[in-house]
Amino acid sequence: MLPPDDHEFKFVVAYGQVASLAYLLYEHIITLDDEVEVIWSKRRDAWIKWAFLFIRYFGLSAQIVNRALDFCLASQLHVVPQLLMRWYMSQVAVGCALMLVVEVVLMARVYALYEKHRAVYFTFIGLIILEVITMVLGIMLSRLAESNFDLEVYLCKNSKAYSFFGAAAILTQIVILALTLQKYKVAIRDGWASEPIMLLTIRDGVMVFAVLLVITGITVVATAAQNGYANNANSWFISVIACAGCRMIINLQKFAERGRVGNRDPASPTFQLTTISQGSGRDLERSDHELKVSAESSTEAPVSNTPLHNIEVVKKAKPTRENDVEVAEKGAESG
Repeated sequence: MLPPDDHEFKFVVAYGQVASLAYLLYEHIITLDDEVEVIWSKRRDAWIKWAFLFIRYFGLSAQIVNRALDFCLASQLHVVPQLLMRWYMSQVAVGCALMLVVEVVLMARVYALYEKHRAVYFTFIGLIILEVITMVLGIMLSRLAESNFDLEVYLCKNSKAYSFFGAAAILTQIVILALTLQKYKVAIRDGWASEPIMLLTIRDGVMVFAVLLVITGITVVATAAQNGYANNANSWFISVIACAGCRMIINLQKFAERGRVGNRDPASPTFQLTTISQGSGRDLERSDHELKVSAESSTEAPVSNTPLHNIEVVKKAKPTRENDVEVAEKGAESG
């Protein structure tokens, strides 16, 4: 148990954890309109919809339960020590689940840019398995090392399993960023680096990588130091991961919606995401057909050099004949 003179310190830690929940709730409020507009309108078989809902509400639920337990302990209500110990150990699994779903969304973007290359697919599968294994091993080893679990451990320390899982997560994030930058380098060489989908992938990919790397690094360091503020790192880890993942998906869906209902001017390019934005088997089949139709209606800058097997990019030059206008319009409507 914490000594009485540490009463003020406990409040400082508690305020930091409540602040992480407040931040998450604020993010929910300001993005609620976007959620209703671009997420709830999707079909039930759109995997990206369920990924978003999991990230958004699983993280929020975990934070609410954590703060409820803190309130019970502060009010000196009886809490079964064994259940408290199990929930404490499960925090790593909660963080791992959130991180994995966010990483899968990032992986899907990169996988699409690499034209569903099998080597990329198996690389990502291997990284996911590695993260799960390190998380499980970390929990097992930490459970043995923390046999003297008490209230001080729960309030001020993180499970050492975070160090194992965090190292694997950082490796995964570095690989995703490296593959993204490599494809961007190819895009610059081939002249399609300025395409909106490529710019969106690079912008969000780098920003999310930076956020995930910083928060994961802070959590790992705080866990290793166990200086009393480690549990604050866990609370902010959940909130930041949830917010970053939801923001990334919302940006992607807004881009897809603009491409789907955007400018019909044959002289301007239109862009449509199919694999990532919809996420169903029918979309995969339709995207190949749409790519062929759009290529036939294109009069310049063929898309054959652009590795967007699952992302339709229609480019059209300004038509010079009336017949070309009709063909271009049909190509635009096929999206």
